[in-house]
Amino acid sequence: MVKYDIAFSYASEQKSIVDEFKIKLQELGLKVFVDSDHPERLVFKHVANVLKPIYEDEDVAMIIFLSEDYARKNFTMYESWIAFDRLLNGQKLEIIRIDDAVLSWLPNSIHHFDIRKNDTDFICDAIYCAIKGSTLQNAAKLFVVLSDYITQNCTNLEIISSSEKCNIFKLIRKENAYIKIIYSEKESCISIFHYSSYIESLFTIGEIYINERKFTFINKGIFESAPVSVEFSNNIKLMEYIVKAVCCFEELL
Repeated sequence: MVKYDIAFSYASEQKSIVDEFKIKLQELGLKVFVDSDHPERLVFKHVANVLKPIYEDEDVAMIIFLSEDYARKNFTMYESWIAFDRLLNGQKLEIIRIDDAVLSWLPNSIHHFDIRKNDTDFICDAIYCAIKGSTLQNAAKLFVVLSDYITQNCTNLEIISSSEKCNIFKLIRKENAYIKIIYSEKESCISIFHYSSYIESLFTIGEIYINERKFTFINKGIFESAPVSVEFSNNIKLMEYIVKAVCCFEELL
């Protein structure tokens, strides 16, 4: 029997969305179970008996695509109760919200993604890192993911310019204050700068390097109480740190 990394639970109305996620996660090297890909497993059998062992596998991450369609259908609700058991047993469960649907057993404290706020690449990269316990060892890829993360999580920033190697954010509550993030292919690093319309030169906030499966953030002196160098084993922790750093930097201006 094939061992899967991920098993999807979803309503058929969201099949096109599910397929998009499946393709992306498979490109990252994960084994993804989608029931419609395996009709041979279901022929002559009770479908629930086939799916239950897959969803209950403690080594599998179960991902629910939560929608109004999912919440109203009997069969998907059956799958959701398997997910509830996983939650009680501390097994891997993730929710990807399609709309504002709710499940009676699902607490608000459980982490979820929302496709209305997070794009497919961002969600899939985060899932990959969580499952594999490893990071994206590519500065160009990190530049894209980091820029998306800042856009979605820094309420004090508004993106005003975007390209493959440079994104510029405006600090909403500060006049003529900007954050520039640049990816240097030659140096294989990402640099974060501050500048204003009154100052022509850039002031370096920090730099990010990837080396030996770790991310290193170099503090260029703007945060006096912070270490000069901070290492992270995964990109999610790094991005959380960057968001806090940028928010803290606004208070210093």
